[in-house]
Amino acid sequence: MLLPHLLFIVHGRGRKVHILLVDQEQQNLNYLKNFLTGLGHQVATADNGSKALDKYYKADFQLILAEVNIPVINGLDLLDKINQSKYPFKPQVILFSANADANCVIEALRKGVYDFLLNPINLEYLHMTINQAALNYNKKIPDFNSLTTPSKPVSLDMRQTNVPHILIDGIGPVFLNSPVVKQIYELAPLLHSDRGIPVLIEGETGTGKELVARYIHFENDSYDCYRPFVAINCSTLTHSLFESELFGYDAGAFTGAVSSGKRGKLDLAEGGTLFLDEIAELPLKLQAKLLRVIQEKKYYRLGGLKQIENDVRIICATNKNIEELVDKNRFRRDLFYRINTVYLKVPPLRERVADIIPLAQVFLKEFSKQRQKDFVSISDASAKLLRSHPWPGNIRQLRSVIDSVTLFHNDTILKEKHLDIIRGDPQIKNKNPVPAHSLDYIKFDLCADRLPLESINRDIITRALEIHNGNISNTARYLDISTRSLSYKLKKWDISRSNLK
Repeated sequence: MLLPHLLFIVHGRGRKVHILLVDQEQQNLNYLKNFLTGLGHQVATADNGSKALDKYYKADFQLILAEVNIPVINGLDLLDKINQSKYPFKPQVILFSANADANCVIEALRKGVYDFLLNPINLEYLHMTINQAALNYNKKIPDFNSLTTPSKPVSLDMRQTNVPHILIDGIGPVFLNSPVVKQIYELAPLLHSDRGIPVLIEGETGTGKELVARYIHFENDSYDCYRPFVAINCSTLTHSLFESELFGYDAGAFTGAVSSGKRGKLDLAEGGTLFLDEIAELPLKLQAKLLRVIQEKKYYRLGGLKQIENDVRIICATNKNIEELVDKNRFRRDLFYRINTVYLKVPPLRERVADIIPLAQVFLKEFSKQRQKDFVSISDASAKLLRSHPWPGNIRQLRSVIDSVTLFHNDTILKEKHLDIIRGDPQIKNKNPVPAHSLDYIKFDLCADRLPLESINRDIITRALEIHNGNISNTARYLDISTRSLSYKLKKWDISRSNLK
């Protein structure tokens, strides 16, 4: 049984898929589950059709892999019930059997089964079939011309919501209610087809610029799912560190260099995409070097004598107006013209009001499942409050607010009282609300004698790390500080991610 697993090392692990596996034979069920989870997929199991249908209604699956002759509800009837459900994005269904006749296979194909496999299953073929089924699932996108704005909710049930969105593998749902967002995602496939076209994405912090970049890169392409997507945050790197990170270096290039040398991000992104976030923070000297790389498609490693050719798509992002920086001589005009071949502006969340509730539903479902909470819907009053808030931190802030709600509360419905974090004091009518998480929204008294600010900061950062499972980047974004600053504080206070609860 080792041969199929060795073959997958050559082919690559592929896309990560949420799979419901159904088989009454426990030994076969365990074997297939271990194999699929070993490839990185998330797998739930059921030993009969009734249990499978119940799990289907309670969770989002991209693929159902079921044996035909399962008890209670057989595989063909299970396929019928899934086809008859009102969910907008139905999973692909693959059936398998050791003794199916031609009539059974024909009936399954007529009912819309994605594939029919013989048992025992060829694992290499199963791996490739799952990857292709996931691609077809992600391509089930509603026609842009048929999209309509959802009606005003009375109680928004996450299990019944039908909103237009694209499911991007490794990214999640991208909602398409806003005309500007629709236009961006309609343009993305054209940009995906030519890696030689630089793209500049502008938008406020937290609007989802990296999601746009990733969609341009992947665009649900079966081949490009294996191509690298490499990101650099230009604001977190010093001049010397940026050069070594971008270009890499040869052995002995400088004191402290790794003896074997190091590959740079350009090298790692070969054949794929290099995403330069916060490009406006790049020092002028480095801007000249980046311009040369983009124009000539060649570069030298630090301390290297060999010129390296590269084939990399360059996507830049910024939360600043680069044209204004050009006028102030803080950004090179020639580099601006080069990276601005295609310009995309991602609107802030306050200009995409139709996307607020669908996003809140997704976050509420995600964090409720993560924390085993009971939230399933959003009340009308809460929806109205969420829509009216200015969201200066955009999608990232909305996500943090829902994260906090599920941390401190539990209910079946997200109610207005759960949103005190953004509602503020009802006695104060302020036309310019203070951003969420500001002290104006927290009721507390200061100590009369002394306030151990250092200790409080340490506790806040430790708790934020716990909430984000020790992820440095996510914690830094949540606290609105740089990863370098966060790493410094962790080292200063001797906080290790391994010591978190």
